[in-house]
Amino acid sequence: MDNQSSGALTLKEILLGITDSLNEAQHKLRNMEPYDEYGRPNTMYQIPYLDFNLQVTSEFESTPQETSTTAVSSPVNDDALPSKSAVYYKPKMMFRPIKPQQKTSQTSSEVVSTISGRFVATMPNEGVPQILLRCNYQEPVLQNNIYSVPIEVVMENAAGEKLSGMRVEFNFNEDKTTLVNDTALITTPSFDAQEVLTNGLGIATNTITIDPTDYNSGKVLFFDINAGTIFKKISISKL
Repeated sequence: MDNQSSGALTLKEILLGITDSLNEAQHKLRNMEPYDEYGRPNTMYQIPYLDFNLQVTSEFESTPQETSTTAVSSPVNDDALPSKSAVYYKPKMMFRPIKPQQKTSQTSSEVVSTISGRFVATMPNEGVPQILLRCNYQEPVLQNNIYSVPIEVVMENAAGEKLSGMRVEFNFNEDKTTLVNDTALITTPSFDAQEVLTNGLGIATNTITIDPTDYNSGKVLFFDINAGTIFKKISISKL
């Protein structure tokens, strides 16, 4: 790649660069002091959207690249045929700011174009109240040589409204459990159900089954509970 195209970027890199700068600016605005040194309210700023208009040169290049040398042998004489190497052209699309043209030995076709768009700020969770998970579990109960742990998950939003008919998933975090205890469990814990729907009160109940040897040895067991992208982590161990 010559000096002219050394500053070229992909469209992904351009857009990610804009978003990083936008996030940094919004972070600084959000962290401004609400009051000045005299106790007067400061003007607070937010960025609802950002329009951008970039004039760039789009270039489709085919840069020759040579593969490793492959020798072709003959059954009669190994030196009868010379070694051969394959040359192929790898195309790619790059963008760079417009600047004076320079000569290049590469085959390329360039188009001057304008990239326009808008980044729009959106509220978390699409503006609806944030969803919360509250998990409660009871002390393990030994029954039939197995420990049972009743667990209750309450699903509600930040406004205090209970969410019914929502799917709650229960999973055992084997990797974290093994890492913390430096050893794997004898028996993997299980659930009465892997997925449970919340009832009219926004409650989903389940039961975790734990091997008594693992529990009595003082190991810490980690579990992940989630409703979509909302996660809650709990740990169970013998005190």
